Amino acid sequence: MTAAKGRSLLDWDTALTGRLAVCSSPDSKYGSLRPVMRCLEYSCHGIAWLVCAGVAVFAAHQIELHEKLLNLISALFVDIVFVGLCKALVRRKRPFQNNNDMMTISVDKYSFPSGHASRAVMVACFILAQFSLGFTFQILIIVWSVCICLSRILLGRHHVIDVIFGVILGFVEYQLVVSFLWLPRDLCEGLIRPIQEELHL
Repeated sequence: MTAAKGRSLLDWDTALTGRLAVCSSPDSKYGSLRPVMRCLEYSCHGIAWLVCAGVAVFAAHQIELHEKLLNLISALFVDIVFVGLCKALVRRKRPFQNNNDMMTISVDKYSFPSGHASRAVMVACFILAQFSLGFTFQILIIVWSVCICLSRILLGRHHVIDVIFGVILGFVEYQLVVSFLWLPRDLCEGLIRPIQEELHL
């Protein structure tokens, strides 16, 4: 009975995803929006975030920024590890609507969970909690995060359940980093200052 219910849930998830993947190809119902969806996809790519955060941490000269940016990088690596482990264990195939035109590495070819969804939520939580932003920027961060999650389904990259679990995972990752894995300010400063001085930054 339990197995049957599980299969029924997956069938429902697959059917719902098929109806919602309206941007999965140029010929889809809203295929004209694919360029927008692809821009959202790239805006939350893990490599892009790691590179930008890495450049920012060495360009910054405030101790407080060193601490926050290094912990953001740490959180990004936590996300990579958790998502990678889940995908390696579950090995759920991506929706058949998916147009295989994205950059994937190793287990990233699998669907569960959505790494973009977990990363978007984790990054949004981190930025909103750790950086002092005006109301407009806070709204923009929230809207960006929601749009990333929705775009994964509209593009046919992930099933609905993949994205829902990714959202939950993103919240959990942020709490894990803040509560147990936070790098102290002195350590961050000790790591960054010598490199900046060596490079005359």
